[in-house]
Amino acid sequence: MKNMDKVSIIIPVYNVEAYLETCLNSVIGQTYSNLEIIVINDGSKDNCLNIINSYQKKDQRIKLISRSNKGLLASRVEGLKSATGKYIMNVDADDYLETNAVEKLISKSQKNNVDLIRFAFYINDSLEKVTKYNNLYLKKEDFEPTFYDLLFKTCHCNSACGTFFKREKFNFERIINYNISMGEDLEYNLSLYPYIDSLLFIDEAYYHYRVNNNSITRKMSSQSIMKNITSASYAYTNLYNAVELFNITNKAYYMKLAATRLITEIYFLELKLLFLMKKEPNIIIFINQMNDSFIKNDIKSKTNLKLMVKNARRHKFYIALMFKNNIFLAKLYAKIVYGSVLRLRRIKNG
Repeated sequence: MKNMDKVSIIIPVYNVEAYLETCLNSVIGQTYSNLEIIVINDGSKDNCLNIINSYQKKDQRIKLISRSNKGLLASRVEGLKSATGKYIMNVDADDYLETNAVEKLISKSQKNNVDLIRFAFYINDSLEKVTKYNNLYLKKEDFEPTFYDLLFKTCHCNSACGTFFKREKFNFERIINYNISMGEDLEYNLSLYPYIDSLLFIDEAYYHYRVNNNSITRKMSSQSIMKNITSASYAYTNLYNAVELFNITNKAYYMKLAATRLITEIYFLELKLLFLMKKEPNIIIFINQMNDSFIKNDIKSKTNLKLMVKNARRHKFYIALMFKNNIFLAKLYAKIVYGSVLRLRRIKNG
């Protein structure tokens, strides 16, 4: 292996004691040995810290950062700042890797001298590969339209855990909002994607993504959904603004795509909130299943936007019914959601 470059694997941990050992075993058991394993205990209240300490005694490559809870995004960036490896890989603590993941990825990175690799993954313990890419190498001058279409039209390039990249390409100077509860990985990647000069898409899976019904993006409470609406507004507005950071020729086109994605994300969050408040559990189950389908099959933004326009009047009527006894919450909701949607709809139609 060329020079045996160090790879830093960053693992944020928060209340995942049931899955943590599987994750750590998959990392310390990698066929590629020159690893720095940075585990950030983000204020876990369960047995996670004890598990990490026991593994740290067995493997000196594990570096523990333990602190009060600051959230997933802050954990990823803190781990990245303390990393000393040439290459970075993110792993969520309830997921796990194929045994040869790092060996395969660093080999492809060095062979192609590429800044970033995006790869496929499996869902849970299944070996049914979820792939979103053809094998494709791109230099920066060729990012448009292939890479930019994926980034601005779909969610396929959102995840931080589907990347293997050179640490030097991450822009630590970019201001990041660490208080968001949805869109954290997109926000993270916007400090990376504009600064890479080459990337490689590969149709090979090295990562097992575990669908966790207790994750923050799947909690069905009015407070968590309201927070997610605010977070999604922030993250996807940043995607819209990020068009200026890329070497894009047709900027107006990609701004419209980003605006469409923001409207779409907010719309489905609004539907979650509506169905929750209407206390229709069957619909809530359906929405969670629909969210899972986003992982496997991209639902085109244009279709979602058409659905939103078609149901707009009924949607507003439900909003009025839902908040008829709480004027303050209704005004807050309207300010957060309709302000963003209407502004960006004007951009889209302009």
